[in-house]
Amino acid sequence: MDKYVLKDTCVIYNFAQHYREGIFNKLDNLSCDFYFGNKTDDIKKIDYSNLKNFKAELNNIYLLKNIYWQTGAIWNSFEFWILLAIMNKFRKNDFITI
Repeated sequence: MDKYVLKDTCVIYNFAQHYREGIFNKLDNLSCDFYFGNKTDDIKKIDYSNLKNFKAELNNIYLLKNIYWQTGAIWNSFEFWILLAIMNKFRKNDFITI
């Protein structure tokens, strides 16, 4: 067992890609709760039963080509969040930093 535990940590990801299963397994050993989106192009997803802390599959609703909303996410129940962010989709000046 790993010496670190990430209790009260939620992982929300666009999709449970099979090629990231090793990373998800490591996070699972740290007691993170998992919520994955239900669809993406033609990438194979992992078997959720291999993750002891898998909680739910969220419905990805595409608003624009690269922007989607995930219904069913529980935003106020966790202290920490690990969220997917694809930064190469944006230009440098699209963000405000404080």
